[in-house]
Amino acid sequence: NILADLADKIHPVDLKTRDKVVFSNSEEIPILIVAHGEVCLKNEGKDVITLKKGAVFGDLFSQGEVPVVTEAEALERSILFRISIHDFYFVMANHSDLVQGLIRNRSDKKAAPLTN
Repeated sequence: NILADLADKIHPVDLKTRDKVVFSNSEEIPILIVAHGEVCLKNEGKDVITLKKGAVFGDLFSQGEVPVVTEAEALERSILFRISIHDFYFVMANHSDLVQGLIRNRSDKKAAPLTN
């Protein structure tokens, strides 16, 4: 049920190399998942972070303050999953096991030692 509810909220974006997705100033930055390829998130044209396949970007998935981004640019052919933060919260509100999994996942990441 969780997967069906999440899949219903995910909007896939198929990007060719150098294609961009622009986020308007009035819109909250959605949760972004790189399903394929590599994407550079930018703020006013300046590189902020590069996400590779499997990477997730968003308020719930960042340690510390989430950087401001105004666009995502594909560095190669990429598929980006876009989920509205409000839709994600709605799914979480209806699936307590998803919330428990996220809390457990976040706790494990914070406890894991950093390696160089």
